[in-house]
Order: sequence, then structure tokens, then C-alpha cells
Amino acid sequence: MFDSFAADALGIPKGRSFYRASHFYERLEELGFSQQSAAGNALIQASEIPELHAERVIDKYLWLSGCTEAAREKTKAICEAYLQGLPSKHAEDLQALASALANLLGENPFSENGGEPYAT
Repeated sequence: MFDSFAADALGIPKGRSFYRASHFYERLEELGFSQQSAAGNALIQASEIPELHAERVIDKYLWLSGCTEAAREKTKAICEAYLQGLPSKHAEDLQALASALANLLGENPFSENGGEPYAT
């Protein structure tokens, strides 16, 4: 989903929201978003957590890539706390899925700047 952080991660220039959103979605397609989403969804469907959607995983990745380092670190800490609060089987399933998706999508599947934040 379009937001300023995800657009920043793709290097979409600042400007009017309508035009920025249009460029954002065009750029996602140029970078293979549909293909990556389909591959991610197939992987998710074969996992122990088939309720997730690759599009949302990619969306969160882009958001994290475009936000500040402080926001990224805070989000990681919240995710770690959440993971620690899950029953061990669920935590293991989620970690296995996350690893499989990371292997499938690669380190920086959509970020123009290798995961460094554009935002300040």
C-alpha cells in the first residue's frame, strides 16, 4: 500500500500525493512486485501460517526500508517481544516462514537504496 515511507524506499520523488502514488505503483510493477507477491503467496500457502499475504509482508518491508533507523529499531524490538510472547511452536513456524520469505525475496527486493532510509 502506498505511503510516504514505502515511496521513499523506492526513491519516488516528493510531490503531489496522486502523482507520487501513481509513480509508486508503476515502480513496484517495474521491479516485479506481482511476480514476487505470487511467489511469496505460494510459499505462505504451503506454510503453517497460510492466513498471511505476501503483499502485506512486502508492504511492511518497504515501510521499514523508508523510515528512520530509530523507527526501524523500535519496530524490530516490538516484533522480537511479540515473537517471544508466542507459544514456541507458533514462534518457530513464524520464524521459519520469515526465513523462507527472506530467502525467496532476497535482501533488498524493492529498495532502491539497499534498505537505507530516505526519510529523516
